Amino acid sequence: MKKQILEKKISGRQLAERATAERLLNAYLRENNLFDPRRSNNQFVLALENSGRQVLGSLRYWSPIGHHAFEDVFYEREESGLIVITERRVIELLIEELAYLENDRELRFKKAELLYRHIENSISKTALYLEQALNHSPKEAFTYLNSECSLLLGHPFHPTPKSSEGFSESDLAVFAPELGASFSLHYFAVLDKCLLEEVLMEEFLTFEEGQSQEILSEMEQKLGERNKEYKLLPLHPWQARYLLGLEDVQTAISKGMIVDLGEFGQLIYPTSSIRTVWNKTQNIFYKLPLHVRITNFIRTNSLEQVKRTIDASKVIAHIRKNHETESFRILLEQGYRALNISESTEETNEQLIENTAVLFREGLDVLNERPDAELYVTASLLEELPGWKESELAKLIKKYEYRETEWLKQYLAITLKPMLKLFGETGISLEAHVQNSLVQFVNGWPVTCYVRDLEGVSISRSKAEAFQWIPGLVDENSPALYSEEEAWFRFTYYVVVNHIGHLVSCLGKVDHSDEWKLWQVVRSVLLEIERTASSHSLKAYAQRLLQSPTLPAKANLISRFQECGETPLFVDIPNPIFESEGK
Repeated sequence: MKKQILEKKISGRQLAERATAERLLNAYLRENNLFDPRRSNNQFVLALENSGRQVLGSLRYWSPIGHHAFEDVFYEREESGLIVITERRVIELLIEELAYLENDRELRFKKAELLYRHIENSISKTALYLEQALNHSPKEAFTYLNSECSLLLGHPFHPTPKSSEGFSESDLAVFAPELGASFSLHYFAVLDKCLLEEVLMEEFLTFEEGQSQEILSEMEQKLGERNKEYKLLPLHPWQARYLLGLEDVQTAISKGMIVDLGEFGQLIYPTSSIRTVWNKTQNIFYKLPLHVRITNFIRTNSLEQVKRTIDASKVIAHIRKNHETESFRILLEQGYRALNISESTEETNEQLIENTAVLFREGLDVLNERPDAELYVTASLLEELPGWKESELAKLIKKYEYRETEWLKQYLAITLKPMLKLFGETGISLEAHVQNSLVQFVNGWPVTCYVRDLEGVSISRSKAEAFQWIPGLVDENSPALYSEEEAWFRFTYYVVVNHIGHLVSCLGKVDHSDEWKLWQVVRSVLLEIERTASSHSLKAYAQRLLQSPTLPAKANLISRFQECGETPLFVDIPNPIFESEGK
């Protein structure tokens, strides 16, 4: 998908280090309240006070929300004057300064070394993906699949966006979406009594009924007369290897509770999240557990995560007809299935569930009608690789000669407006960051937004009580329920900062235009909502976005250093919607 338009011949490793240095700089600036480091002529001087060092350079682009782009050359000030330094040296200096967050000197060095190892892990993976992109054409002709495979750099404010612990390089070649992977799933046949499962929608077929004849024939051949006693449990092939090494699984196999059917069936395609895969033939997604640490977390599916996802899906299924339109859709999770052996201990079953629970997500209907539709993961449109001249978004805008302000207004009409309306009227806050959002275009014009992955949905408890969703749809202890203020906090970060903020900054870089003009468009859209909203709550939340001086942002760099990624720290950043008034 990314074309090899390079400023000069440069290796994947150099590009990876450059991208990492930019991510660390932007994260460091954001998390240390250094929102505008510019001096004269777009130069910056970053004084690292604890270490007594200085990093200098120039900004190619300054963004009010922090998505800055830097020129290629950096300097360090020494007694003899300025010396040119590499991106690796920039990374080292930032880690050295960050380490002073730890007062214990011995522990400080250990934590700094650990962070450096994580960063090196991410750089090496990124370099591998970039080399593939530099030297090979995309395997798939379809826009959607290429989009899922083209997130080569990852989160723009994360120090280790492509780190993974557990996958070998040979595993990456087989399973990484960035390398254009496709593979068959591994299947266990499991006695019905040894499964925990729930089907959300009556019209959703059982997993077996939706399978190809090849898979059903294989199951029947291996199980013979006992075929009807078992159900299929799809597994990621890597995870199947992990499970087959567990004593409890081997015991269940020896007792006939599980039959290992192996890998077979049609090819499936990993999406940008790696562990969620797309069955192109059936047009359905499986969110599979992977006992691999990707960025901060081991990506398994705990029962709490499954319950949060299913509860969110129940509530959204209940209200979707009043909030979905032709231009705004939410992909439901239709059910789940996991190993749960009654004679095992609670602790064993907890481990089995989180390592086998698969969520079944509905497919994208547009791909049934038009497999070649202009459908993109939003993040893939925005990624700007060092050395490449422009993002995919820039190419679309230029190809069809759209005015950035008019294009943005339409984009907000299918994203921010319906998402804010949904929250204002129902208290449902979507985790619609750029990797959970997909947008369909027609000739480069945004027409439909799809939001996926409901695990991160937060539902206002007070609204759920008012609408009698408790106990009608979910229990009062549902992990999907939050205070309304918590749900709003999550909305402002995931939808406004992560999604709209990234989109606006990328749009500003198309022609290096004044980003404030684009934030004024966002402001005008919110003023229109405030003026026309029939819901008092919707009007109030539009006002909050217009009037709040700050917005929350994840402090990914500090959180990674402190190893608290599962409960990340947040910082306040200036709200460009508020600040754009009068600019």
